[in-house]
Amino acid sequence: MYLAIEFVDAGSGIRLVTRGAVPGALIVNAHRTIADEHLEAFARVTYWFANHTALNASPLEHSHARSVAVTDVRLAQANPGLVVGSLVPGDLEFGMVRTWQSLADRTGWRVGTFRDEQNLQAFFEESIGRSIDLHGPADGPPVVVYAESDAGAS
Repeated sequence: MYLAIEFVDAGSGIRLVTRGAVPGALIVNAHRTIADEHLEAFARVTYWFANHTALNASPLEHSHARSVAVTDVRLAQANPGLVVGSLVPGDLEFGMVRTWQSLADRTGWRVGTFRDEQNLQAFFEESIGRSIDLHGPADGPPVVVYAESDAGAS
């Protein structure tokens, strides 16, 4: 299980990366940490890229999507023009992110959920006028990170 949020692209982007069975409560806590501890930097970003290509959504519930959306409404007060693009190839995971997307309508953000990088890049090009480096380096260490080693798990 792994979740990280990091600033990228010289502070103009923020990236959320999930891998494995990430409990929904951790996703909720990650968004709250951004709102509570990194709001000033968050207010300056142009885009948010959520990479859920390796997420196992089995521990996620509708209540988690609702809680994240409530926090995101608060984040939208600091950054009302944000563009959010999610890369989510799995069916269950795609459905959970789309649930969040419908609940987050109140943010006013431009949001797109995609199964492939080409359509995600087209969305960013249309929305912010350029493509983004989906896999580029972070500006520094993640500002939020939860990791659990599965070494020794049976």
